[in-house]
Amino acid sequence: MIFSRLNIGAKVSCIIALLVVVCVCALSICVILFSKEAMEGQNEKILNQSTYRYANLFNGVAMQTLDLLHARAGVIDMQINNNPNISDLENAVASLLESIRSTNYVYLYIPRLNISLNGTTNQQQVVILAGQGSIGEKPRVIEDNGLITQFESIHKAMINNRASLSDPQKINFQNRELFVQSFSVPIHDANGNAIGALGCLVDFNIIGAPFLSPEAQVFVNDQRFVINENGIISVNQNPQYVGAKLDQLVPTQQAKDIVVAAKQGRGGIFPYRTAAGIEGVISMYAVEPIPESGAYWNIISYIPNSSIMQPIIKLTWIIIVLGVASIVLVVLVTMLYLRVSVTSRIRIIRNILAECFKYLNHETKQPPVLVPVNSHDELGNMAEAINANIEKTQKSLEQDSHAVS
Repeated sequence: MIFSRLNIGAKVSCIIALLVVVCVCALSICVILFSKEAMEGQNEKILNQSTYRYANLFNGVAMQTLDLLHARAGVIDMQINNNPNISDLENAVASLLESIRSTNYVYLYIPRLNISLNGTTNQQQVVILAGQGSIGEKPRVIEDNGLITQFESIHKAMINNRASLSDPQKINFQNRELFVQSFSVPIHDANGNAIGALGCLVDFNIIGAPFLSPEAQVFVNDQRFVINENGIISVNQNPQYVGAKLDQLVPTQQAKDIVVAAKQGRGGIFPYRTAAGIEGVISMYAVEPIPESGAYWNIISYIPNSSIMQPIIKLTWIIIVLGVASIVLVVLVTMLYLRVSVTSRIRIIRNILAECFKYLNHETKQPPVLVPVNSHDELGNMAEAINANIEKTQKSLEQDSHAVS
């Protein structure tokens, strides 16, 4: 009922406004949905690329460490076949530490070796541990205090006669708490039998530093961490989480699925909720430090959903504001046009018709003025027809008046 009481301009404006609202809303929804899908895909690509870049960093550390260990092991193999003295072996171990940047400790372990001492040769156990000296000092041999033999990689390297890894673990040594993983390669006698192991303790604080630096941040509030094939966290921005198992720290099915994929060395995009309960997604890329060992460094980059949605929300608000502005502009222009070009002309025609009827009914002696014709549309044609009838009627009335007189 209210709509029927509106004038023509208001009715037309309402209908046009409704159509514009529907069209703009439909267009905005389509743009937002397609943009959301495109941005999510783009974010996943960026996340994968950043994870791959970090993985290359860790892969480079592993390759360099193994290459240097194998090269120095070859040198030590030649030394032990010539009844070396202990100082030669110590120098070989300590100098290696200057080349491997991912560690603070390099070791040599040989259970039984003929050592030349004061012109005599004696069989003894060789345990050499070299550590970094103070700033500006060269590496030096230090007491191992039983540290070396606790790493399983040493025994696996000797038994399997191939490079080996221990599980990552926390150690307390020289008043320092470190989270390390032992790399070991076999030492051979003249017959090619594995009789010992040369290795180093890869310090995750060292290799994880560029990975955790602010310059590595890609998204707002993103996180980066590393887990091994068993889900043990080796690198994390929160030191309290280092050494914990991911699926125990975050006891969700999502975390369990990630650990299963890590065990298989399978990367990809996975949904993930942090220990703080923040939903997001991760990109995981597996690095195998020692080929065919079944041990992995799984490099993980995490972004919260809020960071993914932030540009989408911004775009949504821009579209909403522009949509509302477009609707208001279209409605105002339409109403103004109808008021100027339609409603005012209809009002003029109505007033002139009213004067014409008064003239026909002899309510006034003043003949009506003609309707101004400004255009040749429907209203213009109507005005011309009304003008013709006014002129015809006026002539007829004038003739009747003359006949009567």
